[in-house]
Amino acid sequence: MFKGIQSRLILSYIVVIGVTLAVAMLTLIIVARPLQSRLVELRLSAELNRIAPKLQQAITQSRPNVLPPAQLMARLAKSVPP
Repeated sequence: MFKGIQSRLILSYIVVIGVTLAVAMLTLIIVARPLQSRLVELRLSAELNRIAPKLQQAITQSRPNVLPPAQLMARLAKSVPP
């Protein structure tokens, strides 16, 4: 099938290009995955920092009689046996 030197040369070029593309794809997957995770974390933390004051204000306005977290934790610690 691949008896001629020209056909073997073309086949070797195809194999080399295929292996190179496979290695490049694997490298991108290995390198880009942590980078994507880090970018998602940064976006989420930025969004949380943006909306946290509004959420805190909404919680305190909607429930003025709710205990602060420190007092709530103290009550829970007293009520739960060690």
